[in-house]
Amino acid sequence: MTRTAILVIAMSAAGLMTLHVMHRFSEPTQRDTFDVTEFDEATTEYMMHYEQFKAALKSSLSDLTQRKANLAEATERVYFSARAHSPIYLERICVSEIGKTHEERIARNLIGHLRDLQEVNPHIGERVIELDIELETWLCEQERVAKVH
Repeated sequence: MTRTAILVIAMSAAGLMTLHVMHRFSEPTQRDTFDVTEFDEATTEYMMHYEQFKAALKSSLSDLTQRKANLAEATERVYFSARAHSPIYLERICVSEIGKTHEERIARNLIGHLRDLQEVNPHIGERVIELDIELETWLCEQERVAKVH
């Protein structure tokens, strides 16, 4: 009988502790609610900025493909959009692309995007070759100007 009483008391104590712990974690504090709200606001703002950058990147790629923009124009558009809306793109592109400047790395990245699209749209291949030549010409011009100064 004593064993049964001890078992019942131990199980009752465990049950009460479980209810106490569950009750404590089930009610969010005002601080927890604030943290979630702050996180949601920051995430929403980040996503808004990212969508603006993404739109600029997509329109630049589209304009390059359709020959509505040259490489320098598209690069400049992406660069200024990244500075305003997605600075992390500029950090990451330093790792993913070779080049001496952000502009050169962005130009290489744009060409790389189009090169990847070439698998789906083979007609882009000709435009990729043109852009490769445009990049080399642009880099030679920058090097020539740097030597003069």
